[in-house]
Amino acid sequence: MITSEPQIPDAEPTLKSLAALVAPNCPIALNSTEGQAYADSLFAHLKALHRDAHATVRHHKQQTASTRALMDESLLKLQNLLYEKRHLEKEIDKCREYGSIYQDVALHSSEEFMEFAPSESKTEDILADEHQLFLARLSFELAERKRYVGLLVPSPACKI
Repeated sequence: MITSEPQIPDAEPTLKSLAALVAPNCPIALNSTEGQAYADSLFAHLKALHRDAHATVRHHKQQTASTRALMDESLLKLQNLLYEKRHLEKEIDKCREYGSIYQDVALHSSEEFMEFAPSESKTEDILADEHQLFLARLSFELAERKRYVGLLVPSPACKI
């Protein structure tokens, strides 16, 4: 209720400006008891509207915060995936650049392998798989080198 004596000194200009806003629409004089009751009902309605507006703002802030949290979580997952992708791409590049000793081994050509290798090294399964074919060629090369070393070993009769 609004009293005739304001308890807050700064409230008087505010109350007068509110009364000026209400006065053109008010069918009752605000100085009377009925006017005070009408002003109180308008003030209560204003407070209810303010509460509703505040509750709506709070609801939207909570909704925004939860949506922002979901977005931050998704962004973090994306950043982790991108980091993992870059890491795996670097590992793949390292593997591709790795020079193994097998790349430098001088092997018989494919034609010589097909001509001189034993038939168990030239089955359809081995010829269909590039890796198995390379392993068969390495085995054939090892067997040939062992055979050549056996030919180069000097006999006991031939001493230098």
